[in-house]
Amino acid sequence: MRPYLLAALVLLSGFVFAASNPPSPTPTEAATKPQSNTTQSNNSSTTNNQSSVAFPTTIEISPSSILKIESSEKEEERHGYSSPEWWLVYITGTLSVITLVLVCFTANLWRATNNLVTSAEATAERQLRAYVFAIHDQPLTIDQDGRLGASITVKNFGQTPANELKCSAVIGIFKFPLEAALAPHDYTGGSNSPLAPGGTIKQFPTLPGPLNQSEIDVIRTRKGAIFVWGEVLYTDIFKCSRYTRFCLYNTGEDFGSGELAYYEEGNEAT
Repeated sequence: MRPYLLAALVLLSGFVFAASNPPSPTPTEAATKPQSNTTQSNNSSTTNNQSSVAFPTTIEISPSSILKIESSEKEEERHGYSSPEWWLVYITGTLSVITLVLVCFTANLWRATNNLVTSAEATAERQLRAYVFAIHDQPLTIDQDGRLGASITVKNFGQTPANELKCSAVIGIFKFPLEAALAPHDYTGGSNSPLAPGGTIKQFPTLPGPLNQSEIDVIRTRKGAIFVWGEVLYTDIFKCSRYTRFCLYNTGEDFGSGELAYYEEGNEAT
C-alpha cells in the first residue's frame, strides 16, 4: 500500500472518530443549567449523537494532504541524495574513473617505453654485431699445374668478433645460365675459429685439373661459365646464428681478364 493512501485512511478514521465523540460539557455548565432544560438537553444530545453516528454518503479527501505527503517524500529523497553517504559514493566513483584513466595512461606509457627499449636494443645490435662478407679481390689465376683457381677473401666488417666461423668456397664449370641450384657447400678443410673485427680469412678454391680446349670454347661462347660459390657461417656476440652466401661467375670476353662478377642468384646474408 502506498504511503499517501495509508495517510488518507488515517485522516479519515480521525474524522469519523471526532464526529462520533463530541466533547462532553464541563461540570460547571452542567450545574448552572436549570433542571427543566435537562430533558431537552438530553433529547438534543441524543439527537446529536444519532446524527453524528450516521456516515456521510460521500467522503472527500483534500488533495493538499496527499501533496504534502508526496512533497515530504521527495524532500526526504533529496535529503538522502545529499547525505554524507551519497557524497562518499560520488567521491568513490570519481576516484574510480580517475584510476581507470591512470591505468590506461600507464599501459600506453609502458607500451611506448617497451617499444623504445626494443628499438634501442635492435639499433645497438645492428651497430655492434659482426658483418662477414666474401669478396673477390684478385682475378682468376692458373697455378704451375695448369689448374684454374680463385682467391676469395672473407672479412669481418663489423665492430665485434664473429665466433665459431666456418667458411667454404668451391669452383666449377657449369652451363650458363644455370638451370639448377649449385651443389651443397663443402666445408672440408674450412676454418672454424673466431674472426676479429677487420680480420680476414683467405680461401683458394681450385679446379681438379687443367681446362681442355672444348671447355675453354664453351666458356668463351657464353654457353658455359666458371662459377665460384660458397657460404660463411658464424655466431655474433648476441648469440645469433648468421650466414653469408656468395656466388660469382666468369664467362665470355671476361674469361681472358679473369674477373669475377656476382651472379643474379645465390648472394644473400643475415
